[in-house]
Amino acid sequence: MLTPTEPRVTLLILGLVPLPLLVYGGGASWQWGWLGALAWAVSLVVKIPVTGSVYALSASMPGLPRAALSGLISSLSELGVAALLFDLRPLPSPALPNVLAFGAGAGCLETLFVFAAMFFESPPADQVARWLDGARSSFCVRHVQTIERVTAFGGHVGARGLISLSIYGGSPAIAVVAIVSFAVTDGLAAYGSLRDWDWFKPATCRRFHGACIAISTMELALFAILSASML
Repeated sequence: MLTPTEPRVTLLILGLVPLPLLVYGGGASWQWGWLGALAWAVSLVVKIPVTGSVYALSASMPGLPRAALSGLISSLSELGVAALLFDLRPLPSPALPNVLAFGAGAGCLETLFVFAAMFFESPPADQVARWLDGARSSFCVRHVQTIERVTAFGGHVGARGLISLSIYGGSPAIAVVAIVSFAVTDGLAAYGSLRDWDWFKPATCRRFHGACIAISTMELALFAILSASML
């Protein structure tokens, strides 16, 4: 059974370990990790008010296009800022570790943001009850926060890696793949919220996070394949 401390310990490890591992074990530069974290922070400042305004203006729209629009705004905000920073910087050397550090910087900062938020938010009693009910029979529900954060971290690295290949390799098609895949992930989450999905229902948990894992894995795999010849 998931203990109250398990997600906090996992988030702390995921937030603090990957970037130093790339720097001290992979030859990456701290600077590229900080740039990735900065890009994520700037994108958050941009997309929160923009998404809020769009949600207010699109209140009469059906759920699916509204969720798709939300996902696209999130994708363009995060990957647009990343693309701008890549475009302003020459290709780092060594290229692959530093591009990975850029994505890890974003993933680490978001993870630490979520970790810190846990100390200021108390989930409603009914939410805790639904989680306990689902956690008794479902591995996905039992470890949902760990699954979500690891998947999101992989998405940060994979999507930003693809954006770097698009900028440094001059291939807009790769950027389109990254933007669309990122938008689908965030759009699916937005659609679930609009439809009031029960995230702690085992079947819902498996399907949603299974789809997110598939997209994140695709992004990472495509980056790994293309980076071998483009970085």
